[in-house]
Amino acid sequence: MENNNNNKENLTNDNSNKENLTENLISLLSFLIIFAVGFFLVGPFVKNLYKDFRNLNKDEWISVYNSEDRSIYYNPSKIIHTRNGNVRMWLRFTGKSVKNWAIKEGVENGISAEKYNNWAFDEELDEFDCKNQTYREVYYLSYDADGKVIYEENNATDSFSPVVPDTIEEDIYKLACKNQSFLCRLLPFICKIIKNN
Repeated sequence: MENNNNNKENLTNDNSNKENLTENLISLLSFLIIFAVGFFLVGPFVKNLYKDFRNLNKDEWISVYNSEDRSIYYNPSKIIHTRNGNVRMWLRFTGKSVKNWAIKEGVENGISAEKYNNWAFDEELDEFDCKNQTYREVYYLSYDADGKVIYEENNATDSFSPVVPDTIEEDIYKLACKNQSFLCRLLPFICKIIKNN
């Protein structure tokens, strides 16, 4: 009789151990599934946030376009997310045709051509309306090799123009809107606060 009770007790313990093992395996499997789903859903978001914050203070000019007489660069740390959801981006222009254009623009506005003897590059602040596929030039500057401003022009009152397909402007527009981070698209004021600190 005692043997039967011991056998029943052993069977009960075995069943209890099997149930605990099954519950533990189900819990582990559930955790792994939740972790995998979370990783695939949240992983890219975290990666993009890391990329955005890493580039906030990275002062590096990256090539957008190069030809024999003109080169265009942008700087990830100089991308500005406005409160209305637009993206402003500083561009740098170098090359012979840019210098000729800068001289022409300067002379038309009363700057002597001699001031451009030491010309180095132009910079332009463009604003992109990603939703409506339009852009405008906000500010324009010509610099000499010593970093002094030769000429500047404020165009903030200019209206937006459509982005023409298959142009350099379209490539820059795509770059600006692509670099509009998820966080800044969602909450533009946060990026403004972070960049100002």
